[in-house]
Amino acid sequence: MKIYRLIVGAENGFQANVDMPPIDMAKRDMYSSYPFDSIDWIRLTLEKKAKITDVLSISGVSLDGIIIREYFSDLISNYNLKDIQFVKIIDDELIGYNFMFFNSDLTHHIDYEKSDFILVEDILGDITELDTIVPANREGVIQAYKENCIESIFLKLVAKNGYHFKEGFNIWDYDVFRIGHFDDSFYVSERVKDILTEQKITGVRFYEESDFNTQP
Repeated sequence: MKIYRLIVGAENGFQANVDMPPIDMAKRDMYSSYPFDSIDWIRLTLEKKAKITDVLSISGVSLDGIIIREYFSDLISNYNLKDIQFVKIIDDELIGYNFMFFNSDLTHHIDYEKSDFILVEDILGDITELDTIVPANREGVIQAYKENCIESIFLKLVAKNGYHFKEGFNIWDYDVFRIGHFDDSFYVSERVKDILTEQKITGVRFYEESDFNTQP
């Protein structure tokens, strides 16, 4: 079994935007549930000749989740989702769409010594390991991310040995999740990737993630 990174397609540019979100959204803890049962502050904004897709790219909301057609959520609802939340979007031009929040935080389950996080510079695929010492614990990795990566598009933290997890936690039990804090990517299992691909869900791509190569 493999794990894939889910990427929203950029072929149509931004297809939706945020229109005056509530103050609660700006202050929201990304690792807790969205407190309302609907969203009325997202608007469709298709550029000329752009096509509407099953997954829409959005400006203004980046780390929280993605806009999906309800059919997408129906397809994956029976899989094992780790702290995933679907909230209905209320808009005349976005009928049948949900916002899919990724609320999971798996950073407490990582074995930091075995994973061995390092700071690298990634310039268009040309990767250089830097000599910054990253402590082998959760607090140290999060702090290293805050100090080096938040304001840089070239610096990132990677698990040199791939992700390892503490005894008793099995990442392969989950089909949709996010690691959190220093890794805001959206991940899906091969099972979910296959069903979305088979059903020709548009507006999304999948990349096999080599960091999850430590299956027991």
